[in-house]
Amino acid sequence: MEDWTTEFWKAIDRACDEFEAWVDEANQELEKQVDSWFATSEAISEDLYEAIAQVFPLDDMSREIDRALDDWLRVWFEIDGDFELHWDFDNFDEDSDPFVSVTYFRPTSTFHPACRGCQHYHGQMYGESLLVCGMHPYGWDGETCPDWEG
Repeated sequence: MEDWTTEFWKAIDRACDEFEAWVDEANQELEKQVDSWFATSEAISEDLYEAIAQVFPLDDMSREIDRALDDWLRVWFEIDGDFELHWDFDNFDEDSDPFVSVTYFRPTSTFHPACRGCQHYHGQMYGESLLVCGMHPYGWDGETCPDWEG
């Protein structure tokens, strides 16, 4: 009775080992492809740069700027085997998006005065439009808003 359980777990171990070996092999092949693509794109960009440089002669200052930008971009976009992306979601508000710039406008005595202190006030720009609140997207025109809640 115990022999079949032992054999079962040995088979599971062998399957896991074979799967791990397959993943390692696939990873090595992918790394080779990425290296090849990188080398090809680098060669193409160098050829393109040389072609542009022949049409538009570059002076020493522009070459220095180009080198500085190249070094700066290489630091920010360098990809290696240890690349990991970590987000600290505790530092973001629930409504915030780390890729979207949001402009917030506070209500004042001259700018949406009926909204001061209201819990429904949103006050964020979306493109060219300001969303004041859900009930009154463009704001309330009077002194006191009927939907005001502190």
